[in-house]
Amino acid sequence: APSMKEHEFRSLPLGIYQKEVLRTIGAPLGTRLCPENQVCWDYSRNANSDANYYFRVLVFDANKRLVSRHMGYNLGD
Repeated sequence: APSMKEHEFRSLPLGIYQKEVLRTIGAPLGTRLCPENQVCWDYSRNANSDANYYFRVLVFDANKRLVSRHMGYNLGD
């Protein structure tokens, strides 16, 4: 997301509610349903399958609390 600062993403404490995340780093670029009734917020867009790109994802439980944070670099095909 354009307004998101990397250090703020990394410092989000587990257990924080979605509304607090929105206040801290802004809205995600997209959301999707994930396994186990969780919701994933994507703060990066997938590039073409043959391109390398950074990814940043927050995972929330059914109570809208942050349960995990994923970030890294995806190597394209």
